[in-house]
Amino acid sequence: MISALIVYGTIAAVVSYSLLYWLKPGWRQSIEQPKHIFQRQLDGYDSQQKTDKSDP
Repeated sequence: MISALIVYGTIAAVVSYSLLYWLKPGWRQSIEQPKHIFQRQLDGYDSQQKTDKSDP
């Protein structure tokens, strides 16, 4: 009984998340924003490391 509740609850959460992700572009952008911020910071760090190695 409890395992069925967990399974159905998980399926409902996945379906609702998927629908929100596809139907609400603004919500999708807010969810993915930390990924893009991290990627910009990582690119900045990588470019900084490349310039530091070229300076003797």
